[in-house]
Amino acid sequence: MKFIHTIVPACLLAFAGCDPGNEPDDDRTVAGEYTVTAPELVIHASVEGEPLGRLYRGEVMDIHRVEADGWAFGFAGGTVQRCVWAKFRDAIPEATVFNFNEDEAGPHDGGCEAVEADEPPDPSEWASRVSADGDAGTPIETDCDRSPYWKNWDWDAGAGVGMEDGILDRATEVHWRYVTSDGNGVMARLDNGNWVFIARPCMPL
Repeated sequence: MKFIHTIVPACLLAFAGCDPGNEPDDDRTVAGEYTVTAPELVIHASVEGEPLGRLYRGEVMDIHRVEADGWAFGFAGGTVQRCVWAKFRDAIPEATVFNFNEDEAGPHDGGCEAVEADEPPDPSEWASRVSADGDAGTPIETDCDRSPYWKNWDWDAGAGVGMEDGILDRATEVHWRYVTSDGNGVMARLDNGNWVFIARPCMPL
């Protein structure tokens, strides 16, 4: 299967101030099943909220709605298996990047119908402890000679998914945002801006 990470020039989009009547009939924001075309896509508990992991190219999200600012709400498959928010499209200079391809428009499924997307989510669903510093996270240094981290978390098993995605040296500064609900991992921001799950024993919390 071929995945096309679509880039649309800004002058083709209705919200970009094009000449009236020149906007395309873009049907990529209807509810339905969509496949991720970005190499990887961070998913969140709310718009700009706590990161919960990633979807990868070829994985599916059942999208219920897409907001005007590009955020989409729906059920994420893969290792996530929960109702989440993700960026359906990203604005870059002179263009917009679409992170999904439409698979099948129509009735959506996945159990998110009863979830009110506009209501603040309950942090206890994924976190046993949350940083007081909010989105930025609280600075802390790792406490193991080798601290493994993962991009995705197995919420049933209480462990990182698969082999670790990287190793941090002792005393590496990160910014922690929350301890996972099982108490075994810590979501933290690395100095390159990536949010990852670090093994809880290596974090002095």
